[in-house]
Amino acid sequence: MWAYLGDRDHPFHVFDFCRDHSGAGIDRFLKDHNYHGYLNADALNVYDHLFRGGAIIELGCWVHCRRHFYEAKDSDPARAHLVLARIRQLYEVEAEAKKMIAAGNLSGSDADAVRRQLRQEKALPVVTALRQWLEQEQRVALPKSAIGPAIAYALRHWQALIRYLDDGFLDIDNNVAELTLRHIAIGRKNWLFAGSAKGAETAAILFSVTSTCHRHGVDAFAYLHDLLQRLAHDPQPVPEALRDWLPDRWQPPPKPAAGS
Repeated sequence: MWAYLGDRDHPFHVFDFCRDHSGAGIDRFLKDHNYHGYLNADALNVYDHLFRGGAIIELGCWVHCRRHFYEAKDSDPARAHLVLARIRQLYEVEAEAKKMIAAGNLSGSDADAVRRQLRQEKALPVVTALRQWLEQEQRVALPKSAIGPAIAYALRHWQALIRYLDDGFLDIDNNVAELTLRHIAIGRKNWLFAGSAKGAETAAILFSVTSTCHRHGVDAFAYLHDLLQRLAHDPQPVPEALRDWLPDRWQPPPKPAAGS
C-alpha cells in the first residue's frame, strides 16, 4: 500500500494498492497523473529511476538519514552522537521557524519566506560543516562498521538532503507520510488481511477518503453519510460539484431548525 500526500495546493491523501513492492506501481501512478515536481521520500532504490529525467526532483528525508547514525550510536558513540546533535540543530531551526510563523499568523508564501530565511541563516552553516566532517571521517571509517554505511548514506544522498534549504515550501523529511502509513501498520494487526486484491483496492479508496478527512479535521463518518446521500439524489454530478464535495471544500449540511 503506497501513500501519496499532496502539497497545500493539492491537499489530499491517496492510497494505492499494489501486488508487490517493486517500482511498477509507483511508475504507473505517477505516469498516469503526468506528475512533475518534488518527491519527498526515503532513499529506496525503487525510486532512483524516477529522478533521471529531471521532471521529478528528489527531496531527501533527514529522519531516514538520522536513523542510520542512531543505529551506530552503541558501536561508535562519539561520531554517531556528533551527527545526531547536528541533525537536532536542523530540527531546532524548523521548530523556531514554526514558532515565528505561528506568532505572526503567517501562511502561504509569507510563511515560506520566514522558513527559508532561517534555514539559510542557521541551518546552512550546520550542513556545510557537517559535510566537511563526513568527508573527512569517510576516509578512516571502516566500511563494514555501523558508522561507515551511515556516513556513506548521508554523502550519497547529500544533494537531496539539503535541497529543502533552498525553498521554505519544502519539508525537511517525509514524516507525515510515514505517520499516515502507520495507521495501516497498526490496523492490520486487527484485520490481518484484505481478503483479496479487489478488497485491498477498495480499502485503498476508503483509506484515501478517511485520511484526507483527518487531514482537514473533517468527521469522516459525517462526510461519508452526507456524500452518499448526495450521490443517491444526484448519481451523475457535474465535475465542479464533485470538486465541492471533496473533503477540503465540503461543508456539512445545515442542521434543521428547532421544531421543524
